[in-house]
Amino acid sequence: MQPLPLPLPLPRRLLAFLLLAGLFTTLYALPAATSAYVAQVLPGKNTLLIEACDSLDLPKQSSRVGLYMREIGDHSFLFILIEGTETVPPSWKTTLSPFLKPLPNAQRRRLMFEPMEQIFFESGAEIAQSSKEPARIAMFTGLKRDKEAHYRLLHDNPWPDVLAAIQKANFKNFSIFLEKIDGNIYLFGWLEHIGDDFAADSALNQQDPASIRWWAETDACQIAPPEVKKGLWGGLQEIAFVDTDGGSQPSLRDPHSSATTESVPSPQ
Repeated sequence: MQPLPLPLPLPRRLLAFLLLAGLFTTLYALPAATSAYVAQVLPGKNTLLIEACDSLDLPKQSSRVGLYMREIGDHSFLFILIEGTETVPPSWKTTLSPFLKPLPNAQRRRLMFEPMEQIFFESGAEIAQSSKEPARIAMFTGLKRDKEAHYRLLHDNPWPDVLAAIQKANFKNFSIFLEKIDGNIYLFGWLEHIGDDFAADSALNQQDPASIRWWAETDACQIAPPEVKKGLWGGLQEIAFVDTDGGSQPSLRDPHSSATTESVPSPQ
């Protein structure tokens, strides 16, 4: 009986490609995609916009969608965060368009909602330490134009000890998005806390030596919103939050304000 022939060696370039493809799938295919969009609210339409959110159709696919409002200068803006496979549902565009004005970049592309650039994501804590519903935190700040490159570089290469501190403090799904509005640069952050004690976990994070050194770098890049008296990040009003719960009966939750942003984890 003749022995089976050995498989031919794969070319080195093909082998390297297959290894990298497998690594890419392992690292990036598992977390749900997160995206964010923004549009300007027409003057005097804030209340009508909030009421319109009560009639929104629920997403058909598994996803989580948060709608947030924030004043910037003399105008209000609607921010939409989506975690899952969907973009902004077409029916939402139809329902919300009478109350919104697209940003110039979106208008040139004939879009209602301007896609924001995600410059950071950290999955954070993997196992919930509480049976309570995760606390959602939406936050907002400005970015100095001459510090944009440095801020991007920091978040392209976050320090491992800082990421470990986020996980230890029971924070997860930490995203930071960047958008330019009226010539200024703004950051929109979103994350969840899955522990039992938000204040204690935040204090733990605030005392972390690596995070303190990190904030020394990022604080110098940011511009606090006018209403912020302590720290550099302001909050956003949560108008609605939709969670399809992985295929279970979806629900549109009652509007409520997002959690405090006085103590938020690094990196910021």
